[in-house]
Amino acid sequence: LLALWITHEFRDCLLGADSIGALGKSAESVGREAAKEFAAAYQSGACVDVHLSDTIAPFLSLAATDSRILLPHVSEHLKTSLHVASLFTGCSYDFASQGKAWAASIRPSSTSSNKASRGRAYRL
Repeated sequence: LLALWITHEFRDCLLGADSIGALGKSAESVGREAAKEFAAAYQSGACVDVHLSDTIAPFLSLAATDSRILLPHVSEHLKTSLHVASLFTGCSYDFASQGKAWAASIRPSSTSSNKASRGRAYRL
């Protein structure tokens, strides 16, 4: 099994790409897939990759101010992450095309910090 992860930090941005091997899949093919994904993210002008965007979205929903992140494309994981965050925090969000990239805007609810600070327990 071969896994490849490529990262690059620049202009306060963090981009990464990955690919995983499988039985009968050449190492060269794994490398090409990761390189192609990274090149597309880099060329889009995005500042975070799709994997990082869905990870940080819930934290941004708790921020004291609005947040905006530029990403290569909007993934289903990001949509789900923000939907779930909105159920817990009351944040709102939207996506807008910006050249080759997408901008995700996250606006915390005026009461979202109050919910977090009360230590309220949520049951799923």
